[in-house]
Amino acid sequence: MKNNLFFKRIVFVLFVLIGIVGSCQKKTTMVPVHETILKDFPNEIGDEWTYFYYDSLASYSDTVTVKIVSEMKLDANRHVKIWEYHYQTKIDTNYVEISGDTVKIYKNLKTQWENTKLVFPLFVGKGWKGDFLNDSSMVKDKLSISVKGHSFPNCYIIEESWGSFNDYGRVKTYFVPAVGIVKKHFSRGTFVFSNEYWELLNFSLVD
Repeated sequence: MKNNLFFKRIVFVLFVLIGIVGSCQKKTTMVPVHETILKDFPNEIGDEWTYFYYDSLASYSDTVTVKIVSEMKLDANRHVKIWEYHYQTKIDTNYVEISGDTVKIYKNLKTQWENTKLVFPLFVGKGWKGDFLNDSSMVKDKLSISVKGHSFPNCYIIEESWGSFNDYGRVKTYFVPAVGIVKKHFSRGTFVFSNEYWELLNFSLVD
């Protein structure tokens, strides 16, 4: 009888210890990927960047201000932030969606395969598939960079390339965590070849 009582007590103690261990494990879970993206990729209404912009095909240069102005629901589980690109003569709109570990920047919600894609966390050697034919991206390097008087010690160099019969191109993006894109070179060939250059002049982010 005493042995049976002693056995029950041992079993009870074991259950208590398992509960304590389980509780500790729950408290020490890792930070979700989504929260990491929110820290690395600025995407708050009120964030603003100003760039020098040059289009070789049109021989056109401009100062473009990019503003996050609002957000919009696509359905019950999806929403996008609305980014406005203010040129001297026009305003373009992009749509930014964060899903899991991926940021997508759409130019047109009706053709959502036309987008820029970033997959977090970034590290040298990381690669991912894009949404174009033969489209792939890779983080090529991490280095210090100076752009128009701003110095950034941890800039990732991301190279994207794609190609098909009548559409091929390459994008080289310089991305700084918690700041955003500080430099970008976009080259594309269709029936003509074009280059676009973006370089950060100034920025203001919501705390």
